[in-house]
Amino acid sequence: MERLSTLTGFICDCSSEHTSYKVVRVPPWQQESNKFGIQVFSSDLGKWNLYEVFCPDGVTVRFPRDVSDGLPADGVTIHGNVLYWIDMYDRIVACNMENDESYVRQCRLIDLPGKSDRGIISSTRCLGESDGSIFYARINRRQETLSVWVRQEDNFHLLHNDIDLHDLFGEIDIKLFEDFDGIRWGHDLVEVLGFSPVDSNVVIIGYKNCIWGYNIGTRKYDELCHPSIMGNKHSASDTVYLPLVLKPVPTILPPRSW
Repeated sequence: MERLSTLTGFICDCSSEHTSYKVVRVPPWQQESNKFGIQVFSSDLGKWNLYEVFCPDGVTVRFPRDVSDGLPADGVTIHGNVLYWIDMYDRIVACNMENDESYVRQCRLIDLPGKSDRGIISSTRCLGESDGSIFYARINRRQETLSVWVRQEDNFHLLHNDIDLHDLFGEIDIKLFEDFDGIRWGHDLVEVLGFSPVDSNVVIIGYKNCIWGYNIGTRKYDELCHPSIMGNKHSASDTVYLPLVLKPVPTILPPRSW
């Protein structure tokens, strides 16, 4: 039996007068289906609501596989009241969750950009939000390259194609050589984890319990999290991503009105 994990997502809306948030859970299902359920907790309502989602006629979706199968189950990306995630067949499932009185929703499927790499362990990909837009990144582990797309006007546009990551992969080799008693590990566990929420040039990349922020614009990378920070070294079989703090950016405040 497949091990399936619940997909989760979180969005927060902050203002000077009010702060609200929503938590989204997509429980797993085993077989292909043309309908499934989504659970949403709203801080404004103070309760969970269950929504039933239907696919278009003739379309079925299947829940993403668990990380144990080599295809990590991505989280839910929320943008403009629309939920996005990648299903088992490398299609983006999009569900509009605009507020209305109905508890029934309909999803649509969006093709991922670029050549399909479903089931190829040498590739890792991630869908996420940064600076108000939806981005999609893919790393080819064998070629040690990174490609990034942005979704605009209902289409994906290629921003960066096959950026050379040999320097970063070399840094990973050095770190692991130092931290795990000189034993080298393969690159098949390098993962693209997401994007900086405030800088779309920064892609978050992880290996085991180490995390780097790679800046596409400068072609430089910073180590954001390392097990030695917490005084904790995990075994080579562990994948534990520790909390990290992104670099702060200046915030422009509006002029005073008095």
